[in-house]
Amino acid sequence: MRILVANKFLYPRAGAEAYALQTITALRERGHEVAIFGMGGSVAFEADDIEVVPDIELGARSSAATKAWMLGRLALTRVTGVARRHLRAQIARFDPDVVHAHNVYNQLPVDVFAEVDVPVVLTVHDYKPVCPSYNCFRDGDVCERCIGTGGDYSACVKGRCVQGSALRSWLAARDATKLHRRAVYARDYSRLITPSRFLADLLVRDGMPEERVTVLHNFTQACRPAPDAGRDGIFCAGRFTAEKGVDVLLRAFARLPRETRPPLRLAGEGPAEDELRRLAVQRGVDDVEWLGFCSREDIEREYARAAIVVVPSRWNENCPMSVLEALAHGATLVATRSGGIPEIVTDATGVLVERSDADAMATALAELLADGPRRRELGRAAATMVAERFAERQHMNALEDIYAEEVDVARAARSRAHRSSTPLPTG
Repeated sequence: MRILVANKFLYPRAGAEAYALQTITALRERGHEVAIFGMGGSVAFEADDIEVVPDIELGARSSAATKAWMLGRLALTRVTGVARRHLRAQIARFDPDVVHAHNVYNQLPVDVFAEVDVPVVLTVHDYKPVCPSYNCFRDGDVCERCIGTGGDYSACVKGRCVQGSALRSWLAARDATKLHRRAVYARDYSRLITPSRFLADLLVRDGMPEERVTVLHNFTQACRPAPDAGRDGIFCAGRFTAEKGVDVLLRAFARLPRETRPPLRLAGEGPAEDELRRLAVQRGVDDVEWLGFCSREDIEREYARAAIVVVPSRWNENCPMSVLEALAHGATLVATRSGGIPEIVTDATGVLVERSDADAMATALAELLADGPRRRELGRAAATMVAERFAERQHMNALEDIYAEEVDVARAARSRAHRSSTPLPTG
């Protein structure tokens, strides 16, 4: 099969790109021909055909002047239809059977696939189709104000949900309103794939036909878990932002008896780092190792080393790779009961606590630290469960089935259209 994969960034920038890269590699290993479409700049993906459009960086770390320049460049590309022209040229050249889109918002307009004459499936990695700010999080808590409103995103503007900016929030809400009124997700995409049932339900609540949404959880590589006897410390990896809940973990850790608590290792960086360091000082938590940015290999070593891995998220996680990878390494997991996490973690494979509840998290940590046999039991069960339910082979088989179904549906539709346009014989 010939598959065109579209993603605005073509290097492993975040979870969507990491997943796209993994699936591209797996598809090529299975004998498929793969083309990629996205922005230029840094291109780390390998494929049989590559088409890029001008690179536009809208990250929060850019200077005001750079942001203004990039926004002007984005407006120009929208007006001139650069992305659509490049996409059509690649489709004409590569002739794909199916298009698989991932993170195609903003720089690659989500309606870029309008009138594309091949089936297009979209893996929805975040909440952008139902939330202009991507994360359904506002004022320190989960927010669903815009879901099921029929395209009314005024709450986004009132709450300045996009980077705290009234202008950015208005622009995002305006774009979301246009997409909703034009029913772009239902019109331009033959299938939406979600990594969790939780996200699938949100899309349906917001008006997406249920039969067009398929749940396909993420996958990870199975590995040989390290023995519990060699494990030590508590580990957490993630961006230092309010929704990730690292402050809750620090408060929980401070409640543990100082003389018996193990080291706490935090991997990550982000805008809340200074505030988190101040909180640690205020709570008398001086036994924290701030690891900063860590490579994927470094984080996997920590998963194999830690006695307990914590995912303290306040927001509704989708299908977090941090959870799957920690479980695959046989780590004892403590996570919040949020979003799609309960679809992965059960009482047999980890411990779930309510979000923002530092007392409950401290209790869970203390009980697990005191019970080595239970940690070993949970770790073994977790590694086995991941190998059975979230392996690459099962995931790729299911993805190929989705492609085949969409190709068959498109072929049948073209056949019907051809028959209806063929004149009946006379005489």
